[in-house]
Amino acid sequence: MEFSLNTFSLVLFVSAIVSAIVAIPAYQRRKVPGATIMFWIAVALTFWSIAYGIENLNPSLGWHKFWTLVQFLSIPFIPVFWLIFAIQYTQQNKAPSLVKMAPLFIVPASAVLMAWTNELHHLFWSDMRTVMLSGVSMLSVEFGPYFIFYAIYSYTAIFVGIFFFSRHAIQVEPAYRSQAIIMLAAVVVFITGNGLYLLGLLPFRGLDITPFSFTLSSIILSYGLFRHHLLDLMPIANEMILQNIGDGVLVLDSQKRIIFINPAFEQMAGLLPETSIGSQVDEVLFNWPDIFGKPETAQQIEAKISLGDSQHYLQVQISPIWHRDILQGSIYVIHDITERASHEEKMRLFIESRDKVSEDFIFLALDKTNSIILDVNSSFTLATGYILEEVIGKSILSLNLVSVETRALLNRILLTSPGIYDMLITVRAKNRKEQDWNLSITSVSLNETSFKIWVAQPVKSDIATRPIS
Repeated sequence: MEFSLNTFSLVLFVSAIVSAIVAIPAYQRRKVPGATIMFWIAVALTFWSIAYGIENLNPSLGWHKFWTLVQFLSIPFIPVFWLIFAIQYTQQNKAPSLVKMAPLFIVPASAVLMAWTNELHHLFWSDMRTVMLSGVSMLSVEFGPYFIFYAIYSYTAIFVGIFFFSRHAIQVEPAYRSQAIIMLAAVVVFITGNGLYLLGLLPFRGLDITPFSFTLSSIILSYGLFRHHLLDLMPIANEMILQNIGDGVLVLDSQKRIIFINPAFEQMAGLLPETSIGSQVDEVLFNWPDIFGKPETAQQIEAKISLGDSQHYLQVQISPIWHRDILQGSIYVIHDITERASHEEKMRLFIESRDKVSEDFIFLALDKTNSIILDVNSSFTLATGYILEEVIGKSILSLNLVSVETRALLNRILLTSPGIYDMLITVRAKNRKEQDWNLSITSVSLNETSFKIWVAQPVKSDIATRPIS
């Protein structure tokens, strides 16, 4: 069997190397939306170029036919890969899953089947023969009706992908526009070469310049990958950001209809996912405060609302949407500040309770469940020798302020009595000296959370405080 290495095959093998180089970084970035599909595009191009280069090494018609069929194991899938890549890259969170896009591969798969069974029906190629071009044997074909159908389908997929990227280039921020333009340039080079071949507009018959144009396309893609970080710096759709933001986001049109609502707000308001779009906000959130008006300026308000069985405090950032001096709607960003408000209310309550206590008295605020110290006054620090930072967040027992027996006694009394009044207890200071306090304990509640307030007066004695033996 006669083999002859020629310029055409060498160029095709170089094209395969370039495509393979593109496949490597695409595979390394396969977790990025669209990168896996780009990898398979590069693999398919590499396979096509290698098979076409091998085809031109031998002049026999049977050799050309076989390696043409081998090429058609990858060729029909490239336009569909391109379309899926365009959808995934430009749509991201809106892009259907690969399972839902699987029907796109029916026509390419049937094209492979029709190509490999062409000798039985000649619907794919009506005629196949070899011609000589610059001393190299090339395969010249006449296209059958099914090939024409497959070609129309493939170019439809390509042009739909171009539409996605063109729209993306117009809408996207300038930082990402160059990436879209690079993708468009790569595919335009491809369809120019392939289109000239399919339409018979080349000055020579037999040579399919598509793999050569793909070499140039691969170089353009490589430039995009390494110069413009095509698969590193991905454009993130604004809607995707809003979908994943932790705060609730609600967007209304000028008629106060809900046009966008993110999962965080749906969960906050107890709404079923994706059931409120198009509804009037007053009907969906009928139990909310009257905060959904038609604001003309940005503003921030705080509101209190019952969500489920508990009270919540909300901080609402309201921003109007203006277009050509016409109010188009408004955006509401809702942040749940219940924990902060509860803390502020708790501190206000402690301060009020502490302010009611004379400086001659010792003041402690404790968590009712675990006796963690939440607040003390200056009389406590003077009496015990502890500074504020040493006691806040610590428990009575961990500081050894009272003995285990005393704490148990206090707990037993509080189980049957709402409070304790003027009870004499012994307390240990930081220097481990004991002192007697005349203690009273009361309970206060805040948002279903209870606290214990200790108010004590040191018992004055002519006897010095007793060191612990």
